[in-house]
Amino acid sequence: MQIKPIINKLCLFIMTSMWLVIGATHAQASEDEDGIEPYMQELFLGEMAFAQEQAEVQIGVGLNNMTSGDFDLSELTVSFEYGLTDQLEVAFSAPYLFTDGNAGNVNGLGDVELGFLYNVVNNESWVMSVALETSLTTGDEQKGLGEEHGEWAPSLLFATQVGKAQLFFGIGGEFSDGESATTLSAATAFELSGMTAVLELNGEYGDEGDEAYFAAGLVKKMSGNSELQAGLSTGLTDDSADWGFIIKWNIEF
Repeated sequence: MQIKPIINKLCLFIMTSMWLVIGATHAQASEDEDGIEPYMQELFLGEMAFAQEQAEVQIGVGLNNMTSGDFDLSELTVSFEYGLTDQLEVAFSAPYLFTDGNAGNVNGLGDVELGFLYNVVNNESWVMSVALETSLTTGDEQKGLGEEHGEWAPSLLFATQVGKAQLFFGIGGEFSDGESATTLSAATAFELSGMTAVLELNGEYGDEGDEAYFAAGLVKKMSGNSELQAGLSTGLTDDSADWGFIIKWNIEF
């Protein structure tokens, strides 16, 4: 018996059930202005449960480097988020990849991603959102810059605050041409000497392997509604990269 497909289908069933519950109760969604105010605009690895406010724009530039043995991958990503309403957000991201391994140095555009996020609950106790991302096969699969088939990735995202610590959780799935994976994430953030410290666990369990990472970093708010993030990551499974670093710059207006 193959266990992975069973686990992935079970997670899909759980997510589908929760989506139905959310759909039946969406009218109760809260737009309370006294809701949780996030310490930062983005996590290092996972997705935030907060939507951009109506007509608010966020632009980000990030560099994510992963090294494993004699293989090195750097991903330079430009992202864009826009609040259609106070609860509904659309997002776009385009990665440019640099790889250095047995095939030599290869670089080029990766798979572009489009996404939607709907904020169902946002009050002073907790936040819950549903999200859907899809990837376009813009990267050259022959060069290892993209996938042959597009991918769909639904997820449920949560956030809450316990004392001075903010907690973030996510569960989702990735589906592409008969293959599937379950994604799980957990993070905490707390203010530290004028900055925000972030600790994250992020994993993907699926047909093509099991990857899990731990990341730690700092976020510094800059002038003009911008922030700078810098962190390190380490792989926790055999299929994961050994280590990496993450740098992000985001601005809202």
